[in-house]
Amino acid sequence: MINMKTLFQKGQATVETGLVLPLLLIMVLGYGGGMILFEAIHELNAATDLAAAVEATTPARTPGPTYTSAQATSTFNGTIHQYPYLDNVGISCSDTGAPGNITCTGQALLRFDKLPFGAVWKINMQLSSTAYSYRSQYRSQ
Repeated sequence: MINMKTLFQKGQATVETGLVLPLLLIMVLGYGGGMILFEAIHELNAATDLAAAVEATTPARTPGPTYTSAQATSTFNGTIHQYPYLDNVGISCSDTGAPGNITCTGQALLRFDKLPFGAVWKINMQLSSTAYSYRSQYRSQ
């Protein structure tokens, strides 16, 4: 004889699992995507900070602001290049070559489609970071 109560309980467990498992999967993938986003922001900030530091600490007898900007751009590109899910959009620095404040703004595109999270995160995000540095009038020759 078949016990109807036992069959009902097995069916209830299957329905509950079917409801909870997709929600749990979405939560885990959402958390992982958020962690990738925060890491990308951190890496973009680091790359922009490094570029601003290079812009401020280039020796005074360099060929000019064009050379200094090329060094800052090279530093930014080399840092961003290490992360395959970040596409370099570019960096711009305000530099007169004279002592004073320097502002660098770096941009990158976070490509979720280059990650396993691309199945859930269908968007790419444009990220931007600004870094400030100060060029001393007493920098090395």
